[in-house]
Amino acid sequence: MVMSLLLQQSNTIMIPGFEWCHPVLPPHKLVYIGLREVDPGEQQLIDQLKIKAFPMSQVDRLGIARVMEEALDHVDPKGNSQFHMSYDVDSVEPYYVPSTGTPGNLIKLFGFDWT
Repeated sequence: MVMSLLLQQSNTIMIPGFEWCHPVLPPHKLVYIGLREVDPGEQQLIDQLKIKAFPMSQVDRLGIARVMEEALDHVDPKGNSQFHMSYDVDSVEPYYVPSTGTPGNLIKLFGFDWT
């Protein structure tokens, strides 16, 4: 939901208390990496706004290095802009964050060491 408030071109209904939040992110500057379970409404918005998305199956097939190259090329073809990366806590190995995560997760692919 927070991302939908930030996306330009989305038809977000104003939520009381969030009047300060204005759309600032064009959809072509957003890439989802490692998607596993996407609700039909979320998929519809991804398709409608033409948001670049790499499901986890594609990350497994292509490798994280190639996916990152393609993602960065998509949001910044000239390679001269800064970017922000965030991740969902579910991408952390359940061993480190009990009651969340999926074994064989995205964070491992980036080589983060949580020990």
